[in-house]
Amino acid sequence: MPKVAIIGNTTWGNTLASLLSGKGTLVKLWTRSEAEAEELNQGKHSYSSTHNIKEALDGTDLAIWAVPSQKLRQNVILTKSYLTKSMLLMSAAKGLEADTGKRMSQVITDEIPLALGEQICVLSGPNLAKEIAHGLPAAAVIASHDITVAKKAQELMKCENFTIFTSDDVIGVELGGALKNIIALGAGMIDGLGLGDNAKAAFITRGWTELVSLGIALGA
Repeated sequence: MPKVAIIGNTTWGNTLASLLSGKGTLVKLWTRSEAEAEELNQGKHSYSSTHNIKEALDGTDLAIWAVPSQKLRQNVILTKSYLTKSMLLMSAAKGLEADTGKRMSQVITDEIPLALGEQICVLSGPNLAKEIAHGLPAAAVIASHDITVAKKAQELMKCENFTIFTSDDVIGVELGGALKNIIALGAGMIDGLGLGDNAKAAFITRGWTELVSLGIALGA
């Protein structure tokens, strides 16, 4: 039975834990406190939680950081002593690190041993955790510089209502996941101001054009 470790007692982390354990994967979710782990273990979950990071990562096939983007680095530092070459390493966080402007895969690369760099992949997509938790259909993409790594992660992650695609365009996937939110905020503001669908369509179209241009300029 495959084993997945999820780092982060977040909405997204718990959603992924439920999704994967529901298809028979052994899932350990790591929490920052013993009290959090005890509370989760008292609930009706098909996965278990622990505050012991070594226990969470021991023998895992896939380690997923499902934490806010600005907290990723400190969580990678916390876990790096327990990572091995037999594990796939996945960021499920979207965003850019505020202090450095780095993408999430770059943050992970900064902190883990060089020999583990080939195991990194990223998960991104237009996903609302609440809908996925309720079993509604959704899709996402896993990207890695090594497409073989992405496909291995795909096999571990795909579920009946959660379609996973693969890509080797890590830069494009990470930038798309982070920068689409700017367009979403702008579209919401246009709705709030009552400026109409024409204005919103123009804004979204122009926004995606600029996002693609930026991605290409940054190497996507």
